[in-house]
Amino acid sequence: VQKRRLNYETERASHLEERERIAHDLHDATGHHLTAIALKAQLAQRQLAAGQYDKAAQELEAIVGLAAQNRAAIRNAIEGTLPDNVGQMYQQLTNLLTEQGFDVKTSGELPLFHNAYSADIVAIFTEAMANTLRHAGAKEVVISHAVTASDYQWRIANPSGARDLTREGLGLTSMAKRAQAMGGQAAFSVNTQGQAELCLTLPLSVLVNPKNRS
Repeated sequence: VQKRRLNYETERASHLEERERIAHDLHDATGHHLTAIALKAQLAQRQLAAGQYDKAAQELEAIVGLAAQNRAAIRNAIEGTLPDNVGQMYQQLTNLLTEQGFDVKTSGELPLFHNAYSADIVAIFTEAMANTLRHAGAKEVVISHAVTASDYQWRIANPSGARDLTREGLGLTSMAKRAQAMGGQAAFSVNTQGQAELCLTLPLSVLVNPKNRS
């Protein structure tokens, strides 16, 4: 009886762990697609109202492409395969911010990451930038990369229009867990002036060439 009970508890824990993984992966893989679809749909509505039919058609075509990407992302997340092309995804995300009218200021350069960490890093970058698109109170964002003698730091900051961003939602929890799994941390804060910032700190072991230090 004890053996059966132990087997049951072990199997149940395994199922719960898999469900949690799928929930986090689905959230991280699809959030930015859904955000982009919503924003582009709103833009298309405004363009149609203004009689800008050609521009609206372009946005609608982009929405069709994003929906296809989202379907693929859902399938891959269920199968446990997250995107790991850090450079390509990072460029797509920053381009999306610019397309939505954000003034994006950057400093430092995106380093090269070991393949073993790429999927988690893509997930963190994606969630952080999607949150910026959803919650920013002004069209401003500052992004910085810094490689020090002890770690790599990535920061994204913007004026926040939301008051409850410090609560532990699925996105913030997912970013924190992924950072911890890599030996680092992801800390989110909103100061008294309403400036929201995510600081991702990772050990140098995640980088292919950590010699260039700031």
